[in-house]
Amino acid sequence: MALISDAFHVLADGTENMINVFVSRLSRTKRDEERVRKIGGAISGYLLLFMGALIVYEGWERLVEPHEVRWYMTFIAIVGLGVNLRQRWIHNQALPEHRNNQHFWQDRHLWSDILASIAVIIGGLIMLVSDGLYWIDGALSIAIGIWIVFLTGAKLFGFELHSHSHDHNDGHKCDHKH
Repeated sequence: MALISDAFHVLADGTENMINVFVSRLSRTKRDEERVRKIGGAISGYLLLFMGALIVYEGWERLVEPHEVRWYMTFIAIVGLGVNLRQRWIHNQALPEHRNNQHFWQDRHLWSDILASIAVIIGGLIMLVSDGLYWIDGALSIAIGIWIVFLTGAKLFGFELHSHSHDHNDGHKCDHKH
């Protein structure tokens, strides 16, 4: 089940990357760049919403019927965490003019991958020392999936989770709602 889940995750990541490339290219040739980027961001958001729901579903299956988790899965999660942190660092090097709606969704996706890796590491360590608490894998998957669905749904459907203001060096003030 873990391999199938990971295959779907890689497929979703690849699909999102193709959408982002397509939207970036299309927005360069169209006059309505902001509209095209919003549509691309919404597609990425719905894809992330679907993946969160899929994680909840798969987590439920693992909770009902736990499977043994091998020690090397924790090691793979540690490597994955390192890769995800590096990707997010690179992503945050984007110039301010590229920080748009689509950038937000890519960042949200990277955060979901980082949190999933951390949860897998913690769960893997608990399962390694506890001899048989394999239901933790399903419980953590459900928690991660619900978190992803909640944050993604809130952004997609316009719910404000928090807001803040700050001043820029050039003197103008920004108000952000997230």
